[in-house]
Amino acid sequence: MVRHDFWARFLGVRSDGGLTPSHIVLTPFSPSKPKRLPGWLPVRTIKPMDPQRFIQRQQEFLRAASRLQEAVSQQGGDILRDATIQRFEFTFEAAWKTLQLFLLHQGFDATGPRQVLKQAFAFGLIQTPEEADVWLAMLEDRNLTTHTYREALAEVIAANIRAHYAARLVDMAGRVAALKLD
Repeated sequence: MVRHDFWARFLGVRSDGGLTPSHIVLTPFSPSKPKRLPGWLPVRTIKPMDPQRFIQRQQEFLRAASRLQEAVSQQGGDILRDATIQRFEFTFEAAWKTLQLFLLHQGFDATGPRQVLKQAFAFGLIQTPEEADVWLAMLEDRNLTTHTYREALAEVIAANIRAHYAARLVDMAGRVAALKLD
């Protein structure tokens, strides 16, 4: 199965662009009208977001993307490879957390990076299924680099960062820089 099929099924969209009968309707979360949740799920209260916090996150993400681009543009040995992977990790973290703040302000409730990526795709911040595939691969690689370290894996992830991820993160930083809170 191709990953973008997952996104299509998640959003209930057919390949011709129409909705399937079992489509999922994404409705904004409203703290004034809490959703009915099963008794075992904790209810989170979302506080109104300070716009200054979003601006700080935007700036952190822009700086991180710039630093990642700087690392990718250099050639070097193991130390540079490891530095590039580290910069990728904190750039990815800044990306999804910035998107999370924006989506929370728009009424979506996303608690983790996978949910944020799904909602960013639904909102149009991630524009194509192919781009969504790259973002999911980034999430998987970020999880791998965070929890384990193997030389061969580091080489593969560093190559992915140079070939695919850095450009997507820099592109998203440009889109995020243009976002304004209502």
